[in-house]
Amino acid sequence: PSCEDHLPEKAIKTAKLTFGAIAQYLPKPLSIRITIGFGVVTAFFTALFTSFVVIPSAIHTIMKFRTGVIPSLRDKYFLRYRSSLNNMAFMIGAMLWGILSSTVMVTFLVCLIVFAIAWHVTR
Repeated sequence: PSCEDHLPEKAIKTAKLTFGAIAQYLPKPLSIRITIGFGVVTAFFTALFTSFVVIPSAIHTIMKFRTGVIPSLRDKYFLRYRSSLNNMAFMIGAMLWGILSSTVMVTFLVCLIVFAIAWHVTR
């Protein structure tokens, strides 16, 4: 090899050619904005509709306990219910993490589909 093969100018030209080949596959800013826009809207509505299901269900169950539809104090298994009160904390956590995880998964799936449609390489 000669000295001309190691000149910085040649290395820069090679890097520019390599980056140019890669740059054609980079997504355009518009396709990223469209994907993020659909993702934010989807996340909002997923969390909203999941909350519309979870919160009234919890309130409905509490009202059943208060009115006696679900027996608690007069039930023969009251001592078992009383010793398992910590399970209620698991339910509150499951409601929170259920809403969060379903929102993230649905948003990721929608973003993936929208990005595949909006990316100029897959058109």
